[in-house]
Amino acid sequence: DYITKPISPSIVQARIKTQLALKESMKKLHDAYDIIEVQKDRMQQELNVGRSIQLAMVPKYFPNSNDISIHAVLEPAREVGGDFYDVFNIDGDRICLCIGDVSGKGVPAALFMAVAKTLINSRASSDSSTARIVTYANNELSKDNEGCLFVTLFVCILNTRTGELMTTNAGHNPPFLKHIDGSITVLSCCNGPAVAAIEGVTYTESTIQLQNDDTLLLFTDGVTEADDLDRTLFGEDRLKKILADWQHGSMEELVNHVVNETHKYEGKNRQADDIAVLGCKWHRS
Repeated sequence: DYITKPISPSIVQARIKTQLALKESMKKLHDAYDIIEVQKDRMQQELNVGRSIQLAMVPKYFPNSNDISIHAVLEPAREVGGDFYDVFNIDGDRICLCIGDVSGKGVPAALFMAVAKTLINSRASSDSSTARIVTYANNELSKDNEGCLFVTLFVCILNTRTGELMTTNAGHNPPFLKHIDGSITVLSCCNGPAVAAIEGVTYTESTIQLQNDDTLLLFTDGVTEADDLDRTLFGEDRLKKILADWQHGSMEELVNHVVNETHKYEGKNRQADDIAVLGCKWHRS
């Protein structure tokens, strides 16, 4: 700042006062910025912990035997998200597989996901019907659902000895079933709406007989609704082709291939939605 002649003491005093006030304001601004950065770092650390907890909730090791090969991947778009999968043994012959996608993003979706996953797991341990399992989850999640969240679900129970697959689809993306001849069946039957969307729904179930070396692919819309720079969706047809063209390799390689192709399509650092993919191949003993 500068003052022109003739110099007035009152003007000098006012200018000095203004400069001192500006200096104090800048100091307060920098102090506030430092506080914000500290809080931001703390929140980021907490979110990172939340992401670690969420990823720890889904299995990393899967039942693989002469009868079955399984692998799955979960990649939240943010630190935490609402997609999930689960794989667990019910008894010596039956295994439960499920995949879900909670509405919304972030911490609320992650918490809702954790409750949904726990309800399915606990119910499946004492109930062999996918319809009753999903109906139970819907009844529980519909209670006190002030956030109006919901979750699409595909739950199935596979008898690894006989190849019988019992399924309930609650508003989820229809899975793909690839046969040994390369053909693909879309499991398009829907057994009810998304869970927690409508209270009091009674879900149904479907039964499918798998054939030797059938491959089941479950996925969330983070795959099919991924878009490129022109806003063109990845789409189900592209995913079908990837599965149809897959000839050899493990379930881990297939699942990772699907995820990598999705990222490749949408471009670097453009993941807009959570991604979950689960592959299961049944071998007749």
